[in-house]
Amino acid sequence: MFAPQMNSLKYIFLGIGTNMGHKPSNISTAYQFIQTKIGTIRRQSKIYQTPPWGFESDQDFFNTVVKVQTQLTAKEVLTEIKMIEKEMGRSQKLKIGYSSRIIDIDIIDYNGELLNDPILTIPHSHCHKRNFVLYPLKEIEPFWTHPTILKTVNNLIENQKFDSKISIVNV
Repeated sequence: MFAPQMNSLKYIFLGIGTNMGHKPSNISTAYQFIQTKIGTIRRQSKIYQTPPWGFESDQDFFNTVVKVQTQLTAKEVLTEIKMIEKEMGRSQKLKIGYSSRIIDIDIIDYNGELLNDPILTIPHSHCHKRNFVLYPLKEIEPFWTHPTILKTVNNLIENQKFDSKISIVNV
């Protein structure tokens, strides 16, 4: 159960992706876990379908971004994410690089703060390069500004040449 610390409320953006099993159910289950373990989902994007990024697979990903209000610290959020992923059946990485997964939850932004730690980098180091993060993020927070690049999500999308297609999933 979500047991908030006495920290002030923060707004965070989490990216959620899945390309194994029943993908809409995986995302729905992730939403439920986030609500009970991390905080209140204030906004959620539609679900977007994209090919895998950084590796080959026959299974496309379903991706979404949520805006969550939390009292947890960034590292507490990361701990809860790892527990959610494990509870949903995500196995430990056996090799370097990316692979198919039942669920993947990334911290995209934590209240506009910067963190460069061996276990956690915020904002997410690749968020500005991924259409499956930027398009859903634009949908729920069109004026979001990347804290280190200092460009809005719209500018980031306009300045990228995405080589993969993206479409909204009707579920």
